Amino acid sequence: PLGASTRGARCDPLARADRAREAAPAPSSPSGARAVMAEVSMGLVLDLADRVALVTGGARGIGRGVALTLAEAGADVVVGASAPHARLDETVEDIERLGRRAAAVTGDLGAPGVPDMYVRTCMDRFGRLDILVNNAGIWEEAAIEELTPEFLHRTLDVNLTSAFLLCARAAPLLCRSPAGRIINISSTASLM
Repeated sequence: PLGASTRGARCDPLARADRAREAAPAPSSPSGARAVMAEVSMGLVLDLADRVALVTGGARGIGRGVALTLAEAGADVVVGASAPHARLDETVEDIERLGRRAAAVTGDLGAPGVPDMYVRTCMDRFGRLDILVNNAGIWEEAAIEELTPEFLHRTLDVNLTSAFLLCARAAPLLCRSPAGRIINISSTASLM
């Protein structure tokens, strides 16, 4: 169930990676040759066939690029955005043109219950979640003396708290997946 405790559960990503390498197809097979070629040329294997990814902030910029790259590697993708808009629809359509399934989910990640809704959408539409990409973020360009406490709270809710809540809600699902991964993307502004 959503939000179930993983206390005491074994979720060892390094052991899963070792098992996945042992089970990888031989280089003589077409998919194995592609994987070996990708590993040689990029130092990375991206074979995400039959995986489901959730990308927050996925309608434009880096998030859109990540969503399309995951789809090109074979993943079905749930694309999250704060509100419905044409760029979100375009991203979903582009993923579908790549031959993958896609779904859009909208909601303000800083609002209570919205991170749960994002994860539930993955389960309702695709029955699983293998990859969580926390990419959503907000920032207003202003001098520090012009920023209000309300702005600070809103920024932390979207940029930090929602990523924590998404990780917490997705963890039980990701631990069930042989490929469960969390990728958190941040701005260099977070280093200030």
